[in-house]
Amino acid sequence: MNAPSLYHLSADMAALEDLLDLAMESGAEADAAAIDAWLDELQGSLADKLGRVARWRATELALAAAGKAEAKRLTDRAKAREARVERVEAAVQGLMERLGATKVDTDVATFSLQKPGGKDPVVVADDVVLPDDLVRVKREADKEAIRAALEAGRDVPGATIQQRGLVLRVK
Repeated sequence: MNAPSLYHLSADMAALEDLLDLAMESGAEADAAAIDAWLDELQGSLADKLGRVARWRATELALAAAGKAEAKRLTDRAKAREARVERVEAAVQGLMERLGATKVDTDVATFSLQKPGGKDPVVVADDVVLPDDLVRVKREADKEAIRAALEAGRDVPGATIQQRGLVLRVK
């Protein structure tokens, strides 16, 4: 026999709650032994199902961690190879500059020295004070100051402190 799904367990629990509510509303005595047996069965089924969910979860998290570790290993290898190419290209550029060669054709590729496209970069010293018309100021909400103002009872249009909901913890 297949174990009931979480959906079916939830539906059974709702049906049991409805039965208890109906008995309370009508004043009728519900068969306590039958209800206790049904409740025990549902709780046992739920514990079994959640035990399987916990084992599945542990496996999936282990596989995810292994996948992340492999992805990191492959990313590190790719970065090392890219760095090696950059070092060799820098050496080739230095050699071509020393020899005064601006273009070298090979049977596989053409190496050439040229200026990059676009505008020349603007460099601003760190310790310089620029005029206001040459500075861009970014406005952003100071959430900690807004929190303090709201907690102090101040009205801040468009801002509220949102309550956090429940979160599932699995240990």
